[in-house]
Amino acid sequence: MTPRTVRIARGTPEATLALAKVWLQGFDPVLWADPLTLRRALGTTVQAVVLDGHHPLPAEAFGQAQGLIGSGGVLVVRLPETGVWPRDPRLAVPPFSVDDVGQRFTWRVVAALDTATDLTLVKPPPVRERTMGTADQAAVVQFLRSGLDGPPACTVVTARRGRGKSSALGLALRHTVGRVCLTSPDPRAVAEVVRFAERPDVAFIEPSRLRWGDFEPRLVVVDEAAALSVAWLQALVRRFEGAHFWFATTTEGYEGTGRGFGLRFGAWLGRQARPTSTLTLHEPIRYPADDPLERAVTHALLMTPRPPLAPTRGTVHHEVWDREVLASDERALNHIFGLLVHAHYRTTPGDLQRLLDAPNLALHTLRQGDTVVAASIVALEGPLDEATIEALTTGTRRLRGQALPETLVSHAGVREAGALRFIRSVRIVTHPACRRRGLARQLVAAIHEHYAPDAFGTLFGATAAVVRFRQALGYVLVRLGASRGSRTGDPAAVMVRPVSARATEVVEQLRARLAARLETQLSLLARDDAGPRPKALEEALWEGLVANSAPVPAVEVEQGVRGYTQGPRPLDAVVVELRQFVGWHGDLLARRSAEEQRLIRHRIVEGRPWWEAAQAMQTSIPGTMRATRRAFAAFVRDVDELAVDSGHERVPKLRR
Repeated sequence: MTPRTVRIARGTPEATLALAKVWLQGFDPVLWADPLTLRRALGTTVQAVVLDGHHPLPAEAFGQAQGLIGSGGVLVVRLPETGVWPRDPRLAVPPFSVDDVGQRFTWRVVAALDTATDLTLVKPPPVRERTMGTADQAAVVQFLRSGLDGPPACTVVTARRGRGKSSALGLALRHTVGRVCLTSPDPRAVAEVVRFAERPDVAFIEPSRLRWGDFEPRLVVVDEAAALSVAWLQALVRRFEGAHFWFATTTEGYEGTGRGFGLRFGAWLGRQARPTSTLTLHEPIRYPADDPLERAVTHALLMTPRPPLAPTRGTVHHEVWDREVLASDERALNHIFGLLVHAHYRTTPGDLQRLLDAPNLALHTLRQGDTVVAASIVALEGPLDEATIEALTTGTRRLRGQALPETLVSHAGVREAGALRFIRSVRIVTHPACRRRGLARQLVAAIHEHYAPDAFGTLFGATAAVVRFRQALGYVLVRLGASRGSRTGDPAAVMVRPVSARATEVVEQLRARLAARLETQLSLLARDDAGPRPKALEEALWEGLVANSAPVPAVEVEQGVRGYTQGPRPLDAVVVELRQFVGWHGDLLARRSAEEQRLIRHRIVEGRPWWEAAQAMQTSIPGTMRATRRAFAAFVRDVDELAVDSGHERVPKLRR
């Protein structure tokens, strides 16, 4: 196979377009790409991709583009005369403007692409080279097929992007016998599996349907498994005890690195009675090994970062990084990003771009000599102006980079939180060889000393250990998301450490509301999981709280109903308020259709799991959630109409 190349055109948009057309004469097919067309083209092969750098480009665009280009192809990048694409407005978090956004990431990518640039006249491949399977792939296909002849077993297939992982799954399925269930976090991810399987009975099954539906598979295939929660994968293995499993996932790809899959799920599989094998595809299928384009993109996006070598014990010191210094220190950047990748369940090229260029982020580390032993990214958030707070309350606006004020205003319904200045912990990691030495606590304490906000806060997938860690540092739980995160499988916790007097008042208000709702939210979580609540986590979440079963004040019921039917508040955040409203006006439910009544009673009144309603409606869980919101909004309109007909202004006490 022929190596692929890069050509960079610099100048005006008109000049670079004309130059790209000249260079690409004879190339077919050519993808003139934007972010949407790139995503739609995943899994296909083209001879050339053109990226328009006269507009901001997402960090993953270069990884996506290089993965589409076949042997002998070319990546053409059109750039302004400055040599880099414009600053990304998505990183301009208020009060910062676009002018405050850095361009360190873009300079990094352009410099890396320059190493793969062919300054000679680029010519199309003389003969369109047919992509053939590799010996690597053939061995994996044979192993998968032969494994089905034995007792139920699990096989894990990992590969970097472009190694033919999905097509290998399809080829292995082509001649298998028995019911196959194929799933993935995105139906587009399994298009290649379906195409190569050439079996009409092999089709995508939505993950929640597979988890709870009526299936008796001989084989379960999960592609891009790292993008699904470890808890979900474990539950699937337990459910289908008599089935074979093939788990496949991309490592070191443009969409991110799912270390949680290997570190947590892989270790769990190894402890099960069912035999487990791990296979890895190494050889590229569309282009030669050590291809200059792949090498340049891999370096630019830090797809293969490595944490530093294990340090010896010694004195550590706190450091706040200047991003110009970080961008120019390749060793330190590689080590810090390597720690983030190793510790976190999903780290993407977009995280690298934000680390280098987002003006609202800061990087803190602990160093032991020359070795970074702990790192934390923090975000400066709030205060928000009154107009923005109103827009968040009514659901007419979403904010990037303001996670704490947004969730506390939009989801918890406490407007006063929007006026606070927060320092939010985005990520915190410790070198794997230095854990249980108090370094994370020492780093957080240093961050507390460095800033003077109204409050410190963090959002994360709740586990007992992390909740206890934050509590020991003065944080308290103020909100719990009653649906599990798609990546971690853990409920989303919001914890805050108040500093100012007004932040303390807001936290007290949030804690009082949480005390009245936490038991119901935990019950919903347990039912959705169809299992008991982890006792250690439940005890940690209840720390300092006393359950309050008294009726919610009428004004909060009104706010909750309005926030759910007309605004952004999720059902599980206001389910107590909605239940009280149904109790006051339940006789009017008969006005709604039988399906609407079932939806309202199912989750709101009876607190049953979403998957049951989704299964009954033969739709997805998100579709069922939307249908429930519409049904409840129609019920509220009936109550309103009755109030108008009777000459009364509707308030929550109506017909109580």
